[in-house]
Amino acid sequence: MVSTAPKSTDKLVDQEPTVALTVAQATVRFLANQYVEHDGERHKFFAGCLGIFGHGNVAGIGQALLQ
Repeated sequence: MVSTAPKSTDKLVDQEPTVALTVAQATVRFLANQYVEHDGERHKFFAGCLGIFGHGNVAGIGQALLQ
């Protein structure tokens, strides 16, 4: 079957480039973007993280936290 759809090489203006992340990096990025509003002020929901790495934590989370 041959496609008759026009081939467009133009990039979409509003499209952002794709970012390749590990699961740990995506998790840290997601948590860093969480906010809570209290008394009309926005604050980060996760101010920091504590981990004892090597004791069952997700592999690669330490590197993701450093980045």
